[in-house]
Parts: sequence; structure tokens; C-alpha cells
Amino acid sequence: GFFGGDRTFYDDVVMLGPARRLRVRAAGPSDLAVEDLGRWGSWTHAIDRRRTFDDTVDAFAERFEPIVQELTADAPALPLSGGLDARSTLAALPPGHASWSFSYGWGARSIETRLARRMAAVRGLRFTAFDIGPYLLDDLDLALDAVEGFQDLTQTRQLGIREVLAARASRVVCAHWGDVWLDDLGAAEASALDEEELTDRALARAHKRGADWLLEHLVARHLGAPPRRRLRSDVAEELRVTGSLEAPDARLRAWKTDGWSHRWTTASLRAHQAAAFPRLPFYSSRLTEFWATVDPEHLIGRRLQRAYLERYAPDLARIPWQRSGLPLGAGRTRRTLAPVGRALAKARRRVRGERVIERNWEVQLFAPGAWQAVEDLLLGRGRRLPELVPTPALRDLLDRFIARPTPSLAYPVTMLLTFAARLERDR
Repeated sequence: GFFGGDRTFYDDVVMLGPARRLRVRAAGPSDLAVEDLGRWGSWTHAIDRRRTFDDTVDAFAERFEPIVQELTADAPALPLSGGLDARSTLAALPPGHASWSFSYGWGARSIETRLARRMAAVRGLRFTAFDIGPYLLDDLDLALDAVEGFQDLTQTRQLGIREVLAARASRVVCAHWGDVWLDDLGAAEASALDEEELTDRALARAHKRGADWLLEHLVARHLGAPPRRRLRSDVAEELRVTGSLEAPDARLRAWKTDGWSHRWTTASLRAHQAAAFPRLPFYSSRLTEFWATVDPEHLIGRRLQRAYLERYAPDLARIPWQRSGLPLGAGRTRRTLAPVGRALAKARRRVRGERVIERNWEVQLFAPGAWQAVEDLLLGRGRRLPELVPTPALRDLLDRFIARPTPSLAYPVTMLLTFAARLERDR
């Protein structure tokens, strides 16, 4: 689900990166030549030192709230969750707003839908909670059309409610990319990092548990160069675009926005388009210009965002944050003890034999009859994936996943499912 540089599945199809200027000219009766003329924009970051932290919170509200209100003037659908980005979008709505809100989860135990329901209630919004059931293998072609195979097909849970969403709204306001602008990227306290250290941090941000299996058994066999060396070279090259920025955390944020969002996040947004067109407040250039003046230290641990909600939406701030299980203004003692409480709750569920489903792949891959279809797509007679991945290694991966379905095994399995579906499509 993530290609380095401008690469795609095909040698003769490349990714058009952001802020690029191209010239296309006729090169023959039925051929075109594309010339890359470089970038038309560049990154800047100059912290406004005159502005205190409290002033920065107010400045964020002054920028963000008009953007949200413009995008919701015709009452589009509003997805809610237990996180902070959708909550911030809700906080920016004027009282008595007419939008219909919704959330999707995995049954009555889903913490995400329970928190979303509470948020909608305190703001008086109409709300519907959806339980996502099996849909993927019945709608595999639709999922592949939506994300074009550039993202894990199990990340398309929006498709599970597409008919209801299409009937209720033609527009949906999505809070994607809020976590990038409103959180630090692990280097906010560093005054300087050399290029090697910065590349290490960027690679750590991009790494997925389970990706090493894919690098070893799929990529290394076909790339013609050690995959980690090639990946490191690609990331280091992309980071050079951010070289004029002084703060390391700002460089990582610019790198992720410049090189990641169009490959990963924007691909997932296309899953919404099967039902309603997405509007994106956090993609506004007005916010980009604002973050170019923010001290990265203000973002550590979502500090600025939490302060915005506590100041401008205390009713929403009192509802627990899904990540911590606590209200945003909880004291240090409660924050320290929160992980202990979550660990105890998990242990109790394990003793009782309760399984809490938290991910779409658990629903889609383990539905009745689903795993047989997955195995056929990956290993069936005449399938294309075994031409590219050694069958014994693939069989071993699937057996280990079925025996112990952990996220680190699910990642290579779902990515191979995505790749196999694309291979079959391209026959």
C-alpha cells in the first residue's frame, strides 16, 4: 500500500507527485512525451515567536472554525469517532447545526461508536451507529476500483455503509490529516538532526509491523537491489525537498505531507466516493500556512489540540479520548494510571474468553467462507501471486496467521490480498 519515489505497479506508469509542474507534448501519431519541469511550490517554516501558546490556540480556532463552517454550510454528513480530529471538526460547528452524523464500529462493544454517540448527543446532532459486517469479498472489484490497489483493501470500511450514506448525503466532511498537523512526529524536542538521523526518524514513521516479510519474500526477489537500501535512498531523496526548514519535526511533517498523503491517505478517501464526495478541512491551504508558523513543541502529545477543545468545546473535552480512555483535562495521576487500567481490562477479557474486534480485517477475513476465498485468491490453481512469491513461504505465512491472527501477520496477508487482487484484475 505504499510505493517509494514515483513508482507504481507498472514500469510505464508513474505517480504524479504534489506541487509538480509538467509539460505534455505530442511525440508521435499516438504517443505523448511528459517532461518534468520541477516543483511549483516549496515548504516554509518560520515560528512566530511573538505568539504565546495560548495565543496560538486562539489563532488555530480563528483559522480552523471558518474553514469547517464553510465546508458544512449545506449540512453534509459528518463521520465521528473516539479520536480528536473528528471531535475538533464537530467543535467548530455552530450550535444547532443540521448535519447528520454517523460512526461505524464492530458491534455493541465498539468504543468508537459509543464515544461518537455521546459527542453527537451533547451537540444535538442526528446520529446513526453502524456495525460493519462482511462485505469485502463480495465487493472486491468495487474496493479495488475505489483505492486502485494503492491501499490495503481491508482499509475500505466506508464501503460497508455506502448505500445508506449515498441515500443520506452527497457530501461527507472527513477529518483526515488532522493527526499530522496536530501531533508531533517524534522530533519536536530536537533542535537539530543530521540527515542520517532524520532519515532514520522518517523510516520509523513509515514502517509497518509485518512489512519485513514483504521486503524479504516479495520485494527483494524483484527489485534488483537490497530493498532497505533502496527505501532509505528514496526517503533521503524526498527529505531533501524539506532541507530549507530548520526544525526537524517540521521537516518530517512536510515530508509526510509531500510524499505520503497522496499515496496513502488520499487513496483511502476514494473509498468514500463510492457514496459521497469528501470535503477535507485539514487539507486547506489556510491551515498549511498556519502550521508553517507553529512551534512544534506546542504539538507534543496533542497539546494544542487538547487545549483548543478544553477552551472552545469543554462539553466535548469531558468525553473520554479513545487513545487514553480519559477526559482531556484529566490530571497527571489519572493519565499515569490509565494504561494500567486498560491492561487489566484486557486481561479480564482474555480470562473470560471475550474477543473484542477492533479492526476491519478481523471482520472481513474471518467471516463464514471468507478464508477459503482468500486462500484461493492467493494460492489457487492458476493464480498469479505464486509466480512472484515462493509458495512455501506464502503457505507458512497463512498457516501462522490462521493459528495466531496478530496485526504483524495481518499486514503482509492483507497487502498480499490487495496485490493478488490487482494482479488478477490486470490479466
